[in-house]
Amino acid sequence: MSFKFNIQQFYNQKSDGFRPYYNHENRFGRIAFIHLIGAFIIAPIFTYAMYRSDAPEIYMDLGIIYICTFPIYLLISWFVPFMRDKLVYLIILHVFISTYFSYRSLGELDFSSTAIFYFFAVYAISSIIIQRLYPAILYHVFVIILLLNSHDALDQSEISPFIVVGLFLVLGIASSFVIYVRRRLIITIEDYSEYLKTIMNNPGSGYVLIDISKTPTVLDYNTEALRVLDIDKSTINEAFFKNINEDEINNIRNLKIGNRHIKNVEFTKFNNKQYIELKTVVLPLKNSLFWLVNINDVTREVLKREELELKEKRYRNLYFRNKAGVFTLDKKTKIIDGNDSFFKMLEGTLKKSDRLFGLNLEVDWELILESLQASEKVNNYQTQYTLTSGVKKTFIFSWYIDEQTGYIEGSVIDLTSKEKASQALKQSEQKYRLIYEESNDAIMLLDGDHLIDVNRKAEELFGISRKDLLEKELFELSHDKSIKYQKNYRFEKAKLSKTRNIRFDWLFKGAEYIIEGEVSLIEVMIDNKLYYQCVIHDQTEQNKLGKEKLRAEVAEGMNIQLEEEIQERIKAETRLQEQFLRTRAIFESSSNTLLLTLSLDGNISSFNSHCDNYFRTSFDREIHEGELFMEYFEKLLTPTRVRLFRILIGQVKRGASIQYEVELRSEKRDFWMEIFMNPIFDTSGNVVEISLVAHDISEKKKASNAMESSLKEKEVLLKEIHHRVKNNLQVISSILNLQSSFVTDKNTLDILQESRNRIRSMAIIHENLYRTEDFSSIKFASYIKNLTHNLIASYSVNRKVILDIDLADVDLVLDQAIPCGLLLNELITNSLKYAWKDGENGIISIRLKEVKNIVELVIKDNGIGLPVEFEKMDSDTLGLQLVITLAEQLDAELKVDVKEGTEYLIKFENIKPISHV
Repeated sequence: MSFKFNIQQFYNQKSDGFRPYYNHENRFGRIAFIHLIGAFIIAPIFTYAMYRSDAPEIYMDLGIIYICTFPIYLLISWFVPFMRDKLVYLIILHVFISTYFSYRSLGELDFSSTAIFYFFAVYAISSIIIQRLYPAILYHVFVIILLLNSHDALDQSEISPFIVVGLFLVLGIASSFVIYVRRRLIITIEDYSEYLKTIMNNPGSGYVLIDISKTPTVLDYNTEALRVLDIDKSTINEAFFKNINEDEINNIRNLKIGNRHIKNVEFTKFNNKQYIELKTVVLPLKNSLFWLVNINDVTREVLKREELELKEKRYRNLYFRNKAGVFTLDKKTKIIDGNDSFFKMLEGTLKKSDRLFGLNLEVDWELILESLQASEKVNNYQTQYTLTSGVKKTFIFSWYIDEQTGYIEGSVIDLTSKEKASQALKQSEQKYRLIYEESNDAIMLLDGDHLIDVNRKAEELFGISRKDLLEKELFELSHDKSIKYQKNYRFEKAKLSKTRNIRFDWLFKGAEYIIEGEVSLIEVMIDNKLYYQCVIHDQTEQNKLGKEKLRAEVAEGMNIQLEEEIQERIKAETRLQEQFLRTRAIFESSSNTLLLTLSLDGNISSFNSHCDNYFRTSFDREIHEGELFMEYFEKLLTPTRVRLFRILIGQVKRGASIQYEVELRSEKRDFWMEIFMNPIFDTSGNVVEISLVAHDISEKKKASNAMESSLKEKEVLLKEIHHRVKNNLQVISSILNLQSSFVTDKNTLDILQESRNRIRSMAIIHENLYRTEDFSSIKFASYIKNLTHNLIASYSVNRKVILDIDLADVDLVLDQAIPCGLLLNELITNSLKYAWKDGENGIISIRLKEVKNIVELVIKDNGIGLPVEFEKMDSDTLGLQLVITLAEQLDAELKVDVKEGTEYLIKFENIKPISHV
């Protein structure tokens, strides 16, 4: 739908619709439409009137000329773009020419009174046609000049020239003033329209004007609304109302003036989430009520709020789930708050409101506080802290001042274990260095093949100083430096790619003899860089016996190690067996639960004894390990349930947990089973088996069905009771109605009518209870509407009574609904009978709301009011005494205001039904 089509549609709407100002004065369509009516409806009537009268022929000719020339003007303006908005000036030029020829005929008729009258008529019509300020002034001056130019002829006419010129002058000034006022109004409208257009198209805020009184329709919108909603104007009606459901439309339709309806809409744009806010208010225009929707892109605000919530969540996680101790102190070191890790470190020594630092650390705290005030934070403050148990711990603190609260936020790390580990590491390093230097084997550290460190034994073994050794490569120390030996060395070293430790024999050139060395090469990582540790054991002096002895010792050590490993394995197998037995005992001890596991192929892998006994007893079939689960149950389940069971097992294989109920049928009886299906994972997180845990819920199902049937019977019985009570009350009302037909006394008839109304008020309550699904209470707002319409129909015979109601959803129990309904009946009846004189129209206002379990009911009329004794509740009339009695029965507060009409305020506590507690 184009914008032009929208405007045309608005233009053609009925008078109570929305019509924005969109036209300029000289728009071709507007001028053409107006003068088409003038040329083909008014001008022919004018020409015919001139023909039938004794008017000069020139006026009939002018009408015919206008009829014939206007289509020419229309075609010129249509086909010549420059003349498109100049049609009105062609008409004005035509008016000047027609006036001139009319003036010529005036002279030919010697300025007779008839001729002056017809010329004045043409002058008046022309003044209306021009409708432009400056052309109108020019036209009036033009006519006055023509008249003044014929002053001598006017002296010979039947009418005084002063009167003639005065009439033309007065009409000219008056019409010019009217056109001036009209022009000012149009300029104001156009300026205001441009002003509104500028505001409406302001970037950042979209506006949509809608009418939802009947069919939801978009009446108008600005370009920013299209941009924010990311929709095209041709589909705005359909696309806009996709964001508002039927319930929200009803809420907006019931919106009060001054209230707002706000909704956030989420959608995806360019693969990014976008959020817009639709803020709707009621717009009361002159003709009707409309609704204006303000559309704002709140993506940044929503994302910022989500980011803030995420930051807050992260902060809470950081504060309360941090493994390090996090705490908050005041400037006296009193503990305001702390996470669990903080208090666990202190092992119950301190709690909230205790001081973290005592008098012995007060000097340290003063220094810390000065540092905090100077730099806002202090890091790595280490101290020894003695707990109440006597244990000394080493803590390292970090602090900073929160400028907003003035509190000191901090974190603490327990370095006690790390300090012990550090000391152990130092001792270990010293031991390692001692072993390294005092070892009987030559130990060297290699970077590739280059020596970067050697021990004292290496210097002695090769007879080369440490400095000279660090300038060599390992192969340079070899006794045999042949290519073959070098390849053998490279081959042995290449084995390190498969194992971190290799050992081989090598002959080295020693200081005094050839060294028969046993070489061990080990890969070591230092600062993420690979190095090699080379250990050379000198075996030259050892004989074969020594070597055998060494092998025996190594073998004995290996046997000992193997024996230890065997013992550990035996212990592990024992623990595993004990764990298996405990699990099996739990598995078999479930006397009321059927436990069964399946392999991924659907075979039964295990089941407990209760499961075996249950199926053997219930279905006369034994269950066996390795049997296909689905084949066993195909005879117990319908084909549909079998297919469903296969689908569920497939979902469990993918990691889902499922709970459902199923009915099993056997020759003996039907069973209801509640089944829990769960995947069993291995240590890698893969599903390896499926567990089924089942319970027989047949008795539970029977009890549930029996209870449901009993409840339905009681509901039907209770409905019938209310229905019969309502019918009995209707019978009583009918008897009173029949009785009234035999009574002629007006007072007696009034008493019978009031009694009927009171009975009807109770009957309506029972009718509402009969129709509702909840017998504990009734919707009192619906009851008030029904009762008031019946009463107004009964009493307002000679007057029109307008009902103004504002009722909230309030539920009342039967014990409160009946007296409150009778009370309402008495007060409304009293207003209908006495508030207005015969023939007067009136208004009855009823307000109902509930605030903090207090029901407030206001009944007000705009009638003549009541005497002062009614405000003090001193009257002894039956109706007032009945009102007081009913108010006491409700335990209600009753106030009466008789200053402007009559207003009753009733307040009482709402007794909620038991089912709502």
